[in-house]
Amino acid sequence: MSESLKQAVIDLCAEQGAEPLLICVCGSRSFGYAAPHSDYDVRFIYAFPPARYFSLTPPPEELRVEGADAVGYELGKFLRIAHKNGWNALEMLASPPLYSHACVEELRVLCQAALRPERAAHSLRHCAHTYLRHLQHLPTAEQAREKACKLLLGALRVLLAASYVLQHRKMYPLLMAELVRATGTPELCDIVAQLAACRAQGLTPAPELLAAAGKYCEQLEAALPELPPIDDTTPDATAMEAFYMHVVTQFSTL
Repeated sequence: MSESLKQAVIDLCAEQGAEPLLICVCGSRSFGYAAPHSDYDVRFIYAFPPARYFSLTPPPEELRVEGADAVGYELGKFLRIAHKNGWNALEMLASPPLYSHACVEELRVLCQAALRPERAAHSLRHCAHTYLRHLQHLPTAEQAREKACKLLLGALRVLLAASYVLQHRKMYPLLMAELVRATGTPELCDIVAQLAACRAQGLTPAPELLAAAGKYCEQLEAALPELPPIDDTTPDATAMEAFYMHVVTQFSTL
């Protein structure tokens, strides 16, 4: 499936006259808790030759593979996302690649430099609130437990990520197992391992397991320090702009 999606992205880029720079698998498959029926969430970055940027018809900032969850961002748009809030761009760059151009390693360094821990923690905590809000609206029936399992894993992951990025001042591990191991809390490691096993085997988690995971979500949320107001100052973008120009002008050699 992943190889066919990779080829679909390459074909779409060729059709548009773009060059793919990165094609990767994101979502639960990159976090390490996919279910057998989980979709393949593919994301990609692409660039156009210089002439396209000077055309009266601007190049598309997003491309989508029809009939699949495969979304791509033009390099300039991706850099703007990274410049504003580097964590989500770094997640994409840390995801398992199906294709990666040599310039992507420099892109990782630039995005890491753009990471602002407090801003990332604000955004990650907001993601956790979204997961937990969806959880509250689930019915209590047994068939809803599988969905609850995924939501709780998502909430735990982003809360752990917020804590990690504040403590270590760098990007957090993408794999859930590595991220939870960094807490040094055996009970939480066991809860996450059981939830991930339920997902992987298509099993329905016990209500007690879901309740224990929910309790840890509350504890992790309460343990986060009070965050300062979001800093809206714009970091220097000189390095990203230079990278963007270099990649585009070197299009013929990509």
